[in-house]
Order: sequence, then C-alpha cells, then structure tokens
Amino acid sequence: MYDFIKVIENNQTVFNLISLPLSLIALIVSFITLIYTFKMFILKKGIDIRCSYSTSNTIDCDDVYISNITLENKKDKSIVIFQIYLKVGHNYYIKIEDFENSPLIIKP
Repeated sequence: MYDFIKVIENNQTVFNLISLPLSLIALIVSFITLIYTFKMFILKKGIDIRCSYSTSNTIDCDDVYISNITLENKKDKSIVIFQIYLKVGHNYYIKIEDFENSPLIIKP
C-alpha cells in the first residue's frame, strides 16, 4: 500500500495529464446521454397524430363526401380512438366515425 502511494506521488504530473482528457470525455458522454434522454422523453409525452382525408362525389349528385381517412401515430406509444370529428368552421364539427363499442387502437 505504501509503495502504491509513493508511485502516485512520484508520477503526479502524469496522472494530472491523464485525468483532464478523461474528465472531458466523461462530460461529452454525459451531454450525449442527456440529449438522447430528452428525445426519448419527447417521444413519450403527449399525443401527435397526422391525419389526411380525401373527398369525392358521385354522378348522381354534386354533394361532396369524405371517402377516405388516414390516421398516423407519430409517437412511441399506442393511442385509443373512440370518435373522429371533422372541423369545418369555428366551433362546427361533423362526426365522421364512432368507435364507442370497439375502440380503434393505433400502434406506435
């Protein structure tokens, strides 16, 4: 034990030169881990759904209706949907689909 302490005291400058780069590498790794953890937190927090729809009409009448709805989950967790509404104006909504009996589950 005494020999180990004597080696450290004799080579103090070498240990000081090694400790600075190791500390910088540890700091860089910790910042990279912090950024990665923050990105994973953003993926888990809240709901983000991308929706697109297409409209059509027939030869029989000129009324326009929604023919296709596509929902895309942009988060890293499943989302349960009970109803789908279309906003057509300020506080005016049209109910498109109702999944009350069997909810729609969108996987991540």
